[in-house]
Amino acid sequence: MAAPSIGQRYSNRSNPDYRVRYRSLELNVENMTDFRLEFMGDYFESGLWHDNPGHHIIEPQSKQRYIVTSKMGGFLVGVTGAVKYSVVGQGCFLYICFSAPVAGAYKTKVALHHTDHLQGQNTPTYRQTSTLQ
Repeated sequence: MAAPSIGQRYSNRSNPDYRVRYRSLELNVENMTDFRLEFMGDYFESGLWHDNPGHHIIEPQSKQRYIVTSKMGGFLVGVTGAVKYSVVGQGCFLYICFSAPVAGAYKTKVALHHTDHLQGQNTPTYRQTSTLQ
């Protein structure tokens, strides 16, 4: 069997209804600040995007909806990961972490840091996205 393509790994849409997956989450990010939030990357310990949002910016006073799910064909797998944003012009980073484990409760965490937590600093490996042109 051939290895999945990058598109298949990051957006597995063999069934367009994400609710048929073992675990799925709808993440609604509301930017109620006066600052733009630039999407910088993601990290999945398990699971993937239902629709990969790619590089984007959440404008002030707006919102963005995401769907993350467990992988198709998995047995007893959840979805756990994080997304990273740069608060444009402020020199800080916003991390939104989420988890829908097989056992236990759903979890979320939001953290604002003045330093960029890069790979190798006891943090997850984020898949970096290119900057907007």
